[in-house]
Amino acid sequence: MLRLMISSPLTNITADTYAKTDELVSKWYGLRFSLSSTEQQFLKWRTDTNLPYLRLGMFMFLLTWLICPVLVYFWDLLQFQRMLPLSLGVLVPLNVLGLAASFHPRVKP
Repeated sequence: MLRLMISSPLTNITADTYAKTDELVSKWYGLRFSLSSTEQQFLKWRTDTNLPYLRLGMFMFLLTWLICPVLVYFWDLLQFQRMLPLSLGVLVPLNVLGLAASFHPRVKP
């Protein structure tokens, strides 16, 4: 098991204290819920709250990479020829796949 040595003036934890007890191993990674049902409710709430913002960001990213080649076409034709395969061949399809995956029922816990 990986042990991290920390020294903090707020908690007064040193490497010697950390070596003496194993209680800090489970507490190092963040807060734990006492009941697993409460943790599942929290994860569902967090996913339901954050998923619309994620989808909005992915949609705006998609819209940007669909508009950007049009603007670059009028600005610099040479850059347009280099940019079009990257934007429409890689970035847009990956974003569409990610956006479609966010609507899959297994995304919600």
